[in-house]
Amino acid sequence: MNARMLVAAVAVSIAMTASAKVTVSGVFSKDMVLPRDREVPVWGKADPGEKVKVAFTDKSATATADADGNWCATLPPLAASSEPQVLTITSQTSQPPLAFANVLVGDVFLYAGSTAADSRFSWEQEKKFDWAGEIGKMDSVKGVRFLMQRMAVSLVPTTYSVDAGAWFTPSSKPGIWQGCPIFPWLFASAYVAKTSVPCGVVTASMPWRQNEMFISTAAMATDPAYAKQFSAYLKLLGGFAGFGAGCKVKAGASDDMPYVVESRVEPNFNLAQNHNAMIRPVLKFAFKGAIWFPEPKEGWRSADDYGRINRDVMAGMVPLGVKEFPVFAIDPKKDRVESAAELVKLFADAAAPKTVPIAAAKTAADDDAAKPAEAFSVSKVFADNMVLQRGKPVPVWGKAKPETIVKVLFAGKSATAKANATGDWCATLPPLEMSAEPQVLTVVHQTSQTFSNVLVGDVWYASGQSNAEMSFNWGLVDGDADKAKAAEYPNIRHTKFDHWTSVAPVRFESANGEWTVCGPKTVGEVSAMGYFFARKVNAETGVPIGLLGCNWSGCRIEPFVPFCGMKVEGSFVNDAEKHLKSLAEAVEFGCRAAARIKAGAKGLEAFAEESPFSFTSQWCRQWNAMVEPAVRFPVKGVLWYQGCSNNGEGTLYAAKLRALIAGWREKLGDKELPFYIVQLASYQKGTGKPEGGDGFSGIREAQREVAMSVPNCGIAVTTDIGNEADIHPKNKRDVGERLALWALRDVYEKKNLVVSGPMYTSMKVERAAIRIAFDHIGSGLWAADKDPDGAGKMPVATADGKLKGFSIQGADGKWHFADAKIDGDTVVVSSPEVADPKNVRYAYRASVLKAANLCNREGLPASPFKTDEW
Repeated sequence: MNARMLVAAVAVSIAMTASAKVTVSGVFSKDMVLPRDREVPVWGKADPGEKVKVAFTDKSATATADADGNWCATLPPLAASSEPQVLTITSQTSQPPLAFANVLVGDVFLYAGSTAADSRFSWEQEKKFDWAGEIGKMDSVKGVRFLMQRMAVSLVPTTYSVDAGAWFTPSSKPGIWQGCPIFPWLFASAYVAKTSVPCGVVTASMPWRQNEMFISTAAMATDPAYAKQFSAYLKLLGGFAGFGAGCKVKAGASDDMPYVVESRVEPNFNLAQNHNAMIRPVLKFAFKGAIWFPEPKEGWRSADDYGRINRDVMAGMVPLGVKEFPVFAIDPKKDRVESAAELVKLFADAAAPKTVPIAAAKTAADDDAAKPAEAFSVSKVFADNMVLQRGKPVPVWGKAKPETIVKVLFAGKSATAKANATGDWCATLPPLEMSAEPQVLTVVHQTSQTFSNVLVGDVWYASGQSNAEMSFNWGLVDGDADKAKAAEYPNIRHTKFDHWTSVAPVRFESANGEWTVCGPKTVGEVSAMGYFFARKVNAETGVPIGLLGCNWSGCRIEPFVPFCGMKVEGSFVNDAEKHLKSLAEAVEFGCRAAARIKAGAKGLEAFAEESPFSFTSQWCRQWNAMVEPAVRFPVKGVLWYQGCSNNGEGTLYAAKLRALIAGWREKLGDKELPFYIVQLASYQKGTGKPEGGDGFSGIREAQREVAMSVPNCGIAVTTDIGNEADIHPKNKRDVGERLALWALRDVYEKKNLVVSGPMYTSMKVERAAIRIAFDHIGSGLWAADKDPDGAGKMPVATADGKLKGFSIQGADGKWHFADAKIDGDTVVVSSPEVADPKNVRYAYRASVLKAANLCNREGLPASPFKTDEW
């Protein structure tokens, strides 16, 4: 499906949502609790003008869908009832009536919060508290119901929820109690016991959310503390309007380049998104009260800020049109409650403190999205102290007034360019020779802009997640000594790319506009993996090294894969279609917003939506915003340290890693671009079973398979320098230097260099044993143990000379710990319990610290491996 077809399909989908059939908000379903003693709004979507009738017991109400297809019928007050009854919704259409059975009438509460708030009973199984009693009560306490909303975020306030989830009754049955939320259960069960009234709880919780994510846009508009954020928010939404209105979707396009934008379209705005998607859509419901479970105050917040944020969140939980409404906050320090008494007290007093709804959002707020771009600028990847790539043409680009001439001068070379109709210019210098002498890059427009202390050498990406981002300031083995030694390496330079994501490729802006000369006072923030790589390469070659720190702690691999990489692997065809659909949805949203702006809408009015606006595709986002803008900047290669966040994927991760490599090489214009991978270190103790397979073992096997099968790749094995209690090993020197070995041999032509420990190549069954052959043997195989924190130090020969870490599989499929001995350039594996061996595994488990000791005489560890198929 091409891009234009996708846009059309989304438009049809949106139209169908409003008119294909009568629907009701997802807050209504079977097993629910309806509010007592107050009017009960029931709302949904239908054809404009459609008449809808809602009936419950002997009560009924009718409504007519408005021009946008919205309808809302309000039932008169209902009496509390523990007797299950049926809620029905009928219309003029031929569709059967909607009928929701087993509905009770009682008190319903809205509940919101982050990680602690979302705690389930399954999370507590291995904790010291015995929850068996509470789980057993689930069958005897009648009248407790929960609606666990599906976790969602939205940039815009949503007023209609089609798919909020489904109500359920807590039960001790397997598969039900595990997902039951702990705090709502403690509250609701005690509430029913105290009042004999059915109790329902609608949850709007989501782990790992800052409290600000639950603030309403109305609070942002009216609280002066958010003036800057609110302006940025409107600018962000305005960017979507410009994106939609200005997007050039080419007929027959099959990639994401027709959606290229000139400024970031950034969906990760860290305010209001959970309120928009999970609280705002249910505020029509007639709640009895609300409970807010904030995250604890972080050290960087003041008490005043923390209190204000929580007050703003609580104000946003007040149902629409209500003047007084009880909203209470649970003390976040009480992350474990053995009794619900204190929770029930929150609502025991009819004269409890009340909060009132905040004013409606201002609609006349200034929107600076239309501010003109600077008349002239150079991409932020260019700055003082940078390193330019030697031996390749060097594009220099930026923005200027259309049709104006820009000239670039450097090292006796020059290039000129004319800004096009949209103001883009790019002047390409011819290939440059290596130079450790500081020089000046000059860009001449109407005035001159200069960048000083510029070197010419090799530029490498240091990319991945937290272990790639980890700097000296995180605390490293011998960190202080290495920081002091950084004074000896002024020709290592570093720039850190800002953390941004975008649903569409961004062609301009990247990095943060600053390069630093690595020294004792500046190296603290540099990627430690990248720095130790650069230090070894620079020390042995004299070539200046520039590091592009393009990494993001906790990220998965998918956001760093460019769209073209997704098409390399057939398993990602559906993901690619979803990605294009997300872009088409962004265009539709932007076009609708642009139309409202043109019609005179101001501020948030222009971005009112009736369905959640939440991108489903995670692919390409970091690439689009962080790497795509810099693809013209020539580089020598890529260092990649990632995989923890994709743990458990195995062969799927291997496919994603191949897609990443192929995509980066295509976009960076070098099909043979060196790509060096860090294999994940030992972490956690594991199960101790001979077959292993726990921890990061599957990811490591995927990394080994890709590194050994994709041309011009290498791998740094780190299972010997991990930490069972810390996912961030503090010995980064060995990581960087092992990566550097590959580069020194394959890029810098240091001949006869041993670049890796033993790598499994083949096996051969010899009666009751299996002989394993290896590549990268070096000076010979060796049994030796490495001190994980012995940065830069050789391992020490194992006292008894025996190999550890091998397991063997018999014909019956069972695995056994094995005996293994070095025989020349091979290892022979056997077990007295296995007469007919089939497969061998080595170090295939969570941690193998001092429990797997095969290496070569150069002190480089053997990679974990398995001879059996995935």
